[in-house]
Amino acid sequence: MSESSTEYVSAEELFGGVRAAESPAEDFRPPLDCLIAMRPFGHKTIKITGRDTDAVDVYCIIVNEDGSYEDVGIRDLTWQFVIRELDKCTNESPWVVGTIVKKSRAYFLLPPNVDDVKRASVAVDALVAEREAAEAATDEEPF
Repeated sequence: MSESSTEYVSAEELFGGVRAAESPAEDFRPPLDCLIAMRPFGHKTIKITGRDTDAVDVYCIIVNEDGSYEDVGIRDLTWQFVIRELDKCTNESPWVVGTIVKKSRAYFLLPPNVDDVKRASVAVDALVAEREAAEAATDEEPF
């Protein structure tokens, strides 16, 4: 089995404690040809056009040029070559950063460069900080 060329980012660079409500799965396609950060949460089987298909629940954000992000949420991802990369995640490195591209009929995850990793790190840090702040705000006692 060959080694992946996808660059995995350490837990220190991309914090792993993200939570979100599940989004509707119908007709979802992860964004193509842009930098994304994904955190897998587990395998499941879903029905697509009447047949069972392997899928991975992923939390997905689009990483913008300035390090800001667009929250895509938790979605089902069924592309086998991308799932292979997601399966290599660990608790220490729970996020995968790259660009999903379509080649012929298959989808692949291209590895990020150093600047991409830095932007993704900023975006995931901002996402986690916003989630933690929102959670802390709901835990506060009213006056």
